[in-house]
Amino acid sequence: MRLENPLSTAGHSVRVIIAIFVLGLLFQWPLPAYPRSPDALAAVTNARPGHVRHVSGNPVVRGAGRPQSEPLQAERRLKRGERVHTRTGDRVEIVLSANSYLRLGGKARVEVLSDDYPAIDVGLLEGEAVVDSEGAVGKHHVFSVSTSAGRLRVVRPGFYRIRVHRERPVGVTVFSGRLSWLGPGGRQSELSQRRHYSLDPLVETPSVRRMDKYEWATLDPWGMERSAFLLNCFWGRRPLVSVPEVTRPVRANAGYQIKSGGGLRTTGNSRAELLLSPGTYLRLVENTEIEVIGTTYRGMRFRVVHGTVIIESASLNPRIHSLTMSTPSAELQIGTSGLYRLDVLPGQESAVSVYKGRVLWTGAEGRKTHLKSGRRWLLGASSSSSLKPRSSGLDKDHRKDPINLWSRLRARELVQVNAGLSLARRDSAYPGFGYQNRGGWVLSSKSQWFTYVPFDSSPRSPYGFHYTNIRWIRGRDLRDRITIAGRRRNAYLHGSDNAQSKPPMKITNSVR
Repeated sequence: MRLENPLSTAGHSVRVIIAIFVLGLLFQWPLPAYPRSPDALAAVTNARPGHVRHVSGNPVVRGAGRPQSEPLQAERRLKRGERVHTRTGDRVEIVLSANSYLRLGGKARVEVLSDDYPAIDVGLLEGEAVVDSEGAVGKHHVFSVSTSAGRLRVVRPGFYRIRVHRERPVGVTVFSGRLSWLGPGGRQSELSQRRHYSLDPLVETPSVRRMDKYEWATLDPWGMERSAFLLNCFWGRRPLVSVPEVTRPVRANAGYQIKSGGGLRTTGNSRAELLLSPGTYLRLVENTEIEVIGTTYRGMRFRVVHGTVIIESASLNPRIHSLTMSTPSAELQIGTSGLYRLDVLPGQESAVSVYKGRVLWTGAEGRKTHLKSGRRWLLGASSSSSLKPRSSGLDKDHRKDPINLWSRLRARELVQVNAGLSLARRDSAYPGFGYQNRGGWVLSSKSQWFTYVPFDSSPRSPYGFHYTNIRWIRGRDLRDRITIAGRRRNAYLHGSDNAQSKPPMKITNSVR
């Protein structure tokens, strides 16, 4: 007869109990799933369907059965029958479902037709609206936008613009994704991406035309460019700014916004940094003068009168941005993100150094040439020259050039400022610029500099530094993804630069 060891029997029993406990935890553990009621969704986020996420300007809301209108406040949840009116310059963002938003520009009227969770129906009565849908579409993501020409329902996530005018057919631009249109006669049509549709309530079939390749750059009316073309920082004496209405130039502090038709000039003991589109900087060294011709993201145009400028960009997108630099001898169009240096000296040939990126040269007679990266190109001394630019290899010591080292040091400082932003500062980038800009400018309370905060990605500066403090947009409400990468110190930022890379003068932080 075999006797069992009581200790081994007890150990086996303990293992069985532990296994049963672990299995119980696995089966009872709350798996991530979309909440099935408004109360459950509120436990995850306060952005329930009908919730007003952002308000700027002076929009008003009028309740059902109440003729009196009242100011629309953020954090309010719209109810059935309420109408929102926006005026010129107003901005409103309304939650349709998790990761799906309705954005209103100026002169728009919207009515909440249904607020039954998970379905919500919004009626666009007049004006322009943008639908930003980044969440999965299914039974828990049901919403539609009703117009005078029928109802529009999102079939696939994407970006859509809807325009309603009293005397014209309803215009719908499908930038990405797919819409389903249910016309007044009950006929259903699919609206596919990269097309513009005109919906007439008297016609069963919508008229279609292909979308212009640059039209999608106008999708998001959130890009207010409020921080574009600001004087971010200067060193030494304040730079001179010329204003079209004023005959004499004035001294500008940090935070001054350069207007179209104006100019910026540094003297012999000053340098300056100008903000362009999010992620793109224009730096001026001593004795440099530029003229500002265009101040829109699709038409950034500058003329370098004399001096040296450096353009650093981590996010320039030719489908959204257009940056052109004019010189006395030619016109240069910056084609993509990268690093560029432009030298225009009196009595000498103008030159552009393309360290990274791509440039399109246009001569006086309209001839065009693509300037390759990793080369220095001589552009001629005047506009009378019709010759193609001549190239030469970059100076082997160009990395040790004092101007290049100063610009590199400046890029490193801005990345460090990005890494030190608080979560509140980081999140403030989105309402002012919108998803399609893929990033925004944020003012650091410590340094009083604007730095770049990217959306959904971690781009690298042309100098090799990563912008690690990111404003995550996808899944931004349901699970609130928050990166902690930007909170750690960047090991590659530890100072090992040459001593001559330090700025030649004291940096100035003026009150903005």
